Amino acid sequence: MPVKDIRFDYFQVYCKHYDKEKDEVSFLIFDLEPILEQAARLDAVQRTYQYYDEESRLQKVFPDNLNGTRIWGMQFLRIRKNLIPGIATDDGAYEPLELREGEYIGEEASALYDPQYSVLMLQRNRNSLSPTGIEAFFNKAWEEHTIQLRPIILPEDYIQFTEDDFYRCITVSFADVKTSQINGRSSLMKL
Repeated sequence: MPVKDIRFDYFQVYCKHYDKEKDEVSFLIFDLEPILEQAARLDAVQRTYQYYDEESRLQKVFPDNLNGTRIWGMQFLRIRKNLIPGIATDDGAYEPLELREGEYIGEEASALYDPQYSVLMLQRNRNSLSPTGIEAFFNKAWEEHTIQLRPIILPEDYIQFTEDDFYRCITVSFADVKTSQINGRSSLMKL
């Protein structure tokens, strides 16, 4: 059986803040814990939301303690109602999956959240929700603010990013991580 790499992406949670006195907009580090506490009191159906043309759901949300530190576990589902896969056999047969009324394919993304650092760790599958889809859940649950999940770029990812030669399109927004002296560069602006 081939070895499959599992990738974990890390995000710092920010919230858009408007200062009326200064007439200024800024982004501040934000704690998701009040949203998660509220979501934990709801059943899974009440945590279902529309993301583009599909339904998505925060299937599970629960607090836990890891070595005395409170963390939150989450399971997000992208609920697929179209493009249902099938079952293929070694002898060449193929049968589409037959789902009953009200049954769908659920594509899973798992997350851990550390409220002490406002960091979300995400493990997702190819067909699951993107970080933007998960961000959409938090924005629908907490409508008075705009929440952003900003990637935390790890040093090895930064090095790979700077070694690639060609990009068709790039949009960059990072969490405030001290990467000032990686690879001899003083800032991302000098790329």
